[in-house]
Amino acid sequence: MRLTSFLSDLFDLEIDNSRDSIRLVNEDLSFLIIEREEKLNNQGTLMLDFFVSSLDELHQIKDKYQFLNYRQNSLSTDGTALGLSTQPIEIKEAGDMSFFFFTDPDQRRWKVSYLGPQ
Repeated sequence: MRLTSFLSDLFDLEIDNSRDSIRLVNEDLSFLIIEREEKLNNQGTLMLDFFVSSLDELHQIKDKYQFLNYRQNSLSTDGTALGLSTQPIEIKEAGDMSFFFFTDPDQRRWKVSYLGPQ
């Protein structure tokens, strides 16, 4: 599954396969991915939003995403190996919050945020 590999690389997670799901874990983060055979016709737009604990961590995830995107696209003959955006990622600010958006290989939109000191 492309999403599993992508998340494992991006967040430095270990992959633990079970019969009907895949768990990705490290000390601070855990994802459980359940793959379904059928596609939902009216599934709407999904955006996953999560917070990191420091501005440095926000920059690290942004840089890692851009590297993974570059690496995968350079290995692809058509430049879309993961189907990731080729647009540069910009960290935006709104008050005490810094954040950026990215798209995963299955076209889910993610928002990674850091809420600075109040």
